[in-house]
Amino acid sequence: MKISKKVISLLVASVLAFSLAGCGIANRTAISSDKFTSVMEDNKYTVEESSDVADTYKADKAFYAYNDDSSVVLIFMEFGSAADAKAAYDSLKTDLDSIKTDSSKSSEKIVANYSKYVVENSDEFGVISRTDNTIVCADVTTGDKSEITSVLKELGY
Repeated sequence: MKISKKVISLLVASVLAFSLAGCGIANRTAISSDKFTSVMEDNKYTVEESSDVADTYKADKAFYAYNDDSSVVLIFMEFGSAADAKAAYDSLKTDLDSIKTDSSKSSEKIVANYSKYVVENSDEFGVISRTDNTIVCADVTTGDKSEITSVLKELGY
């Protein structure tokens, strides 16, 4: 009987090890500003470069992408290093915290080479997503949340 308990324990441990290995944490791939522009234009957004945003957050490049009525605006930034992007991410988190209320929901996910911070209250939805040396962020009304979520998914952020 002791042998069968050992065999069962070994079998369970093996299955658990293989299932955890299949859930390995993989790095995400950052997109280029050209890819951001292409995806956003395919989604009928207008894309413009912004030296003001680049200067404010010390990015090498920054772009606005906005829909027809400018109700949805995404910002894409590309930095010289992941450390520079991380510093800007932290600064943007502080900015985004300004929309928090007593009833706000917020969450942060930090895995491998990416981070994502989300704040949502009854009126606004804000998101910052960093992968390596790039950031995509938006602050929109809650009515536009699904559009932002869909575009971020398409971008891989």
